[in-house]
Amino acid sequence: MNNLLREHRTVGIVGLAKNTGKTTTLNALIQTYKHKTIGLTSIGLDGEKIDQMTYLPKPRIEVSASMVVATATQCLRDCSLAYTLLEETPFQTALGPIVLVKIEESGHLVIAGPTTNQAMNHVINRLKTYTDHVFIDGAFNRLTFASIESIDAIILATGASVHSDMDETIKKTLNAVNTFSLPLREMPQLTPLEKMVVYHEKIPTTFDRKDYTHLIKLYQTNPFTALYVKGAITETLCNHFIRHQMKNFTLIAQDATKFLLPVRYSDYLKSLAIKKAVLRNINLLAVTINPESPTGKHYDAELFKHALAKKLDVPVINVKRTE
Repeated sequence: MNNLLREHRTVGIVGLAKNTGKTTTLNALIQTYKHKTIGLTSIGLDGEKIDQMTYLPKPRIEVSASMVVATATQCLRDCSLAYTLLEETPFQTALGPIVLVKIEESGHLVIAGPTTNQAMNHVINRLKTYTDHVFIDGAFNRLTFASIESIDAIILATGASVHSDMDETIKKTLNAVNTFSLPLREMPQLTPLEKMVVYHEKIPTTFDRKDYTHLIKLYQTNPFTALYVKGAITETLCNHFIRHQMKNFTLIAQDATKFLLPVRYSDYLKSLAIKKAVLRNINLLAVTINPESPTGKHYDAELFKHALAKKLDVPVINVKRTE
């Protein structure tokens, strides 16, 4: 994983599903770049000993001396690591306020990071003042609600826990990866927050993003050429396209993570001649794989890696084998 980050300072490590090896990937990155000063935080809670859904043991987040971590105060009270408080932030979580600390010794740490866009932006910017690289531990579905504008690149973890059938996992992974190469689309003007915007020959009409009735009427009166949606592109929205045969326009989102749709919906949009585009690109640096699943339905590691690598234009890494 040497030279993987290149010029990227802020990298999100995300899993396509639970138990895809995200924490193992994060730990490998921390070890690989231990000669750098690393900042770390999480979207939500991560690093627990036991998975709260499966009740199976989980890999622990491994921190080391000189790392700078942003986490909730309760996580620090529950650990035995030595650390130095660098600064407090005004942002609260269920586990207390978020603070930035410098780790003074190696060990394991549960991390509970910011829970809002504003807080995540602030924390990332503060971490950058102390570090060379910032790693953000997250999940693909949670990343939709994160501050993507603060993240330079993403590493995606996939594996046998996505689906018991390897071909289905490859299909879902390819669908996710393809969203990172969507074309950029410039907007005629700045888009307002929490709105939908439709365009008739570059003339915008804005309205509440949940007002699907208005959207359908606009289309039926004068089919639009483009539709911008603030936030996630949902199955509910796509179902309206299907039900009312809304076709031949460009569907625009802020970035690739907003298109968190099952594979079948990508097919539905294609059949309606609805093109996808984004306002901002996110660099996908690599896909890491975990051929094992907590259910015991494992893949052949080399077969899985080879099959994925044939379809992807980014490195495919089995982190455990690399180590």
